[in-house]
Amino acid sequence: MPRPVSKITITIPKALIQTLDEVVQQMNATRSQLVKEAIEQYLLKNHKTRETSIPPDEQKGWEVFRRLGQDAIGGQLPHASTQHDQYLYGNQT
Repeated sequence: MPRPVSKITITIPKALIQTLDEVVQQMNATRSQLVKEAIEQYLLKNHKTRETSIPPDEQKGWEVFRRLGQDAIGGQLPHASTQHDQYLYGNQT
């Protein structure tokens, strides 16, 4: 019956290690490029373009909404954002 070997030492030439490293890096780059291309093809194939035209009445409404607060006067209550319940409802926090 053969005796089990507890330790094996293998010497690999430095040039072979560098070559293997280059091959692995190239494989990773190629795989990354393939994944990127697959994702781009999927998005192009499945992305449905849609026209986003807003009717004139709705457009006017959005313009009014965007203007809200542009000419507002600053508040006089300190810490209004953190103590709004106390100011609005009288709740003690």
